[in-house]
Amino acid sequence: MKRKYWLIFGVIQAVGIMAAFDAFFLQLPSLLLVPLLLLLPGTLASVALSRPGHAGANWSPWTLGAIAVLANVLLFTITSFLLTRYRKSK
Repeated sequence: MKRKYWLIFGVIQAVGIMAAFDAFFLQLPSLLLVPLLLLLPGTLASVALSRPGHAGANWSPWTLGAIAVLANVLLFTITSFLLTRYRKSK
């Protein structure tokens, strides 16, 4: 994919992390909805790893945020690779 799309993706991830930092710093749980939505695919992956009784149940929110960002980068990389391959095959 083009560099522009990677830049947009990076900005969205950075805004999600900054919103999470603000929510934790201000201790307002209602503000956590913004980063959860911005980091949605990765958030779903991190929530699956932190369910009660699982080994990751005592992880800090920062660890879950890092997992969310890494999952989003992995998904975006796979999508980018598949789109590039699809466009070359046409």
